[in-house]
Amino acid sequence: MPEFSKWFYCCIGAAIALLGFGGIGLGLGWAGARGLEGIARQPEAAEILSDFMLWYVIIPELILAAVLAYVSFKILCKGTHDNDC
Repeated sequence: MPEFSKWFYCCIGAAIALLGFGGIGLGLGWAGARGLEGIARQPEAAEILSDFMLWYVIIPELILAAVLAYVSFKILCKGTHDNDC
């Protein structure tokens, strides 16, 4: 297989891996909207809802984003070198 086509297919694979960022953004948007809706309905629960959003929504989504970025970089490194990065 020519070197260019291997690199091109690795770029396509990395792009597909990064499509998960769209899902992360969508999930954070929906969770934020529902959190604000809950705070608007019950303002005294604002601290509880914001703590829940931080620990159970935002931090796991950031971890997932880091994993997706790592996977896409590993895929790109496979296309540029014969050995492992």
